[in-house]
Amino acid sequence: MSTAAVQAALLVHQARCDEHPSPGGCCITSAASSAEGRGEEASPRGCRQSACPCVQDWIGVLLLDNSYCTNENLTAPGPDRLIATGNSRDLPRLGEDLGLLPSDADARTRMTHRLASIDGATLY
Repeated sequence: MSTAAVQAALLVHQARCDEHPSPGGCCITSAASSAEGRGEEASPRGCRQSACPCVQDWIGVLLLDNSYCTNENLTAPGPDRLIATGNSRDLPRLGEDLGLLPSDADARTRMTHRLASIDGATLY
């Protein structure tokens, strides 16, 4: 899915969410914001109402190969994504000690650390 298609889908979602708001605001935005603040992956739990418009628009985690590994794709707003930062032989292995993530790490370094995590490696 192209970045433009994802952004279009988000605009459609936002219009639907504004038209039929759920308690506590947009579940997708809330899940992504709270997860990011805790350094976790977003989940579609949101308000847990099956009629919530957010549920039908939840994209989930996009898994992208290293041809999508650009600073623009790593930092763009939108759905959660795991982007390979190199060829499979160059990616960190599950449990590989990459040391502590520096507080000033760039987007590529943060993604490399995420891919080495149990959740990231399992999902990717």
